Amino acid sequence: MPSISHVALFEGKTIWHMWRKTSSVKDQFGDVHTRIMNKNYEAVPQLCFHTILIWTFGLSLYTCERFDKQFQLPWWELLLACAMAFFFTLPVEVIQATTNLQTGLSIITELVIGYIYPGRPLANVAFKTYGYISMHKALGFIEDFKLGHYMKIQPKSMFIVQPTVGIFFNYYVYRRSQCWWARHTYILAAALDAGVALRGVILYFTLQCHNIFAPHWWDLAATDNCPLARCPTARGIKVH
Repeated sequence: MPSISHVALFEGKTIWHMWRKTSSVKDQFGDVHTRIMNKNYEAVPQLCFHTILIWTFGLSLYTCERFDKQFQLPWWELLLACAMAFFFTLPVEVIQATTNLQTGLSIITELVIGYIYPGRPLANVAFKTYGYISMHKALGFIEDFKLGHYMKIQPKSMFIVQPTVGIFFNYYVYRRSQCWWARHTYILAAALDAGVALRGVILYFTLQCHNIFAPHWWDLAATDNCPLARCPTARGIKVH
């Protein structure tokens, strides 16, 4: 609740103003990155996002109601979990964008479903997945798009790559090798995340502590390493 009240009091007017006047505010607040992207690339149609939303919600509803209801989660609790994720995504993202701290819904979702359905562990896990993990993945999706926005990557390419990775591991690999998927998928995901952190520690102690730094062209220049003559990255695009 403090997150919601903070965003409502300090950012509420700006959010409401941008929501009602999207086109005019976009031109008013658009920075150089936004102008370059809008000039050279087509945005991802909203229909694509709406289609994925409807499709995933339908699959979630089917999963909860079928299979002899082994998830212990009725349809109305699925709606409640999705409503919580939808309601908290914007204020949590605003706080994370300004403070680099994410106030998640992990404990809140567990408390809500635990109070409604005590003694049902599968319902607790399922409710947390739809109420918290979906919001967490949405924030990660926004972060990836923002990074690609600054790197001048085509929005449609970023959109296609994101679902493709999930489809590959959760459908193709699952169908071809269920045993491997069950044993190594989550371990592989954790290993990739831990590998990034471990690489930073190794680079610090082996190189930076001995005053050995990366080449000048790799992340050490005073500029953002993105000359306008070479951005955006798609072929045939020229920026004047």
